[in-house]
Amino acid sequence: MTKYIFFCLLCFTVVAVHAQGDTLPAHVYTLSALPVQKDSSRLRVQIMDGRTSLLSNLEAHVTILQPGQAAHPPHTHSNTEELLIVK
Repeated sequence: MTKYIFFCLLCFTVVAVHAQGDTLPAHVYTLSALPVQKDSSRLRVQIMDGRTSLLSNLEAHVTILQPGQAAHPPHTHSNTEELLIVK
């Protein structure tokens, strides 16, 4: 039993130490409550942008385009992964 309690305390300590560097705490985001930014070709809603215990940066936003418009010219990311969901 003592080993089990020690193991649980050790796990809790490791998680707590990793979480101290987080700039993105656990949170539920309500899209309608976030500000909408407008530029010449799109509407943009920034959801999150910061560090987590496992990622150096996690950024998520929604881009709303009119038919036939593009958010920006084609480009590449050399050290970033990108996931697009088209609705």
